[in-house]
Amino acid sequence: MRRLVRQRPISAYPPNKSPNKDLRAILSAEQLHFCAYTEKQLDQATAPGQIDHFDPSLKGTASDGPGNWFVCTDYWNQRKKDQSRWRKYQPILHPLDKEFDERLWFENGFPVHAPDDKAAENLVKFLYLDDRELVEKRQYYIARIRSIQAGESEHISGPLLEVLLKNPELRMFPRILRDDFHLDLDELFKDVP
Repeated sequence: MRRLVRQRPISAYPPNKSPNKDLRAILSAEQLHFCAYTEKQLDQATAPGQIDHFDPSLKGTASDGPGNWFVCTDYWNQRKKDQSRWRKYQPILHPLDKEFDERLWFENGFPVHAPDDKAAENLVKFLYLDDRELVEKRQYYIARIRSIQAGESEHISGPLLEVLLKNPELRMFPRILRDDFHLDLDELFKDVP
C-alpha cells in the first residue's frame, strides 16, 4: 500500500450513488487500477473492484466524500467493512496522509512502521496488510522481479523498465516497484488511462 493522492478538486467527483461506474472509473484510474489496500491489479473487464468507504461510519452521511472513497477488491471490501472493527482500530493512518509513505513501508513483503506509531499499526491490522497470503504474494513478486532484473528469466529479458512496459501483466504492487526497484511510477504507468 502506498499514499494515494486525489488528482482533482472535490467538487469534480460525481456523487457516490448507484450505479457509480463513472466514480469507480475515476478513482480506479487515480489508483492506477490497483486495489487501494492490497495493490493487487483490478481487472476492469471482469473484476473492477468496489468503492469502499475507508471510514465505514461515514457511509451515507454528509461527511462522506472523495477523501473517504477508495476502490478495492470485492474480497477486501467485505473483509474490512465491519464498523466495530473501525472503532477498535483508532487512531488510524489515512491513505491520503501526506506522511503515509514515511510512516508505513514494506520490507521483504511485510508491512513495517515505527514501534510507537499506533495509527500505522492500526491500519495494518484494520486492513489485514500483514495477511499471510498477501505477504507471500508480495514476496513471490519481489523474487520474480529480481530474477527478471538479474536476467534469469528464460522468456523475458532486457532493462526492467522496458520489460515492464512491454508486459503490463507483470506490473503489480506499485509500492514495491517504486521502493525496492527504484522505478518511476509515472513513467511505468504512463499508458494507463
